[in-house]
Amino acid sequence: MIGDVGQDDVEEIDRLLPEPDEPPKNLGWSAFEGTERIGGHDLDRGGELIWPVAVYTHEQGCSVTGGVVYAGSRLSALGRRYVYGDFCSGSLWSLEGTPDGRAADVRREQAKVPGLTHIGTDGEGELVFASGNGALYRAVPARAEGAG
Repeated sequence: MIGDVGQDDVEEIDRLLPEPDEPPKNLGWSAFEGTERIGGHDLDRGGELIWPVAVYTHEQGCSVTGGVVYAGSRLSALGRRYVYGDFCSGSLWSLEGTPDGRAADVRREQAKVPGLTHIGTDGEGELVFASGNGALYRAVPARAEGAG
């Protein structure tokens, strides 16, 4: 999965499978932003055209921060899901990859990370987030209501 920063209105996630000795893929730039056609721009016909598996508009953020497929054990609801976010809004999303190279069940997660610049994992596969303000955050399970 790749977080592809848009130009004016749309951020996108693209899914590319590693294919050694294949020609480069075409993510539609500069004729498309997400799946929206940009007037006055011709599509470069070089490489196989790859459509995004998820998009969001600048009403929800301004700059996608690509992420990782979660392989840890503490956050079972995220198991084997690709987690990504947005630098400006701090919003986090996750999606499930499908066998045909697409995505299913794209969902907004509850947590936010201000100034999100990087999503990675620690030695146990647990999520770690970096912020432009210099802070590091670790993903932890939500506390049950009423828990102290």
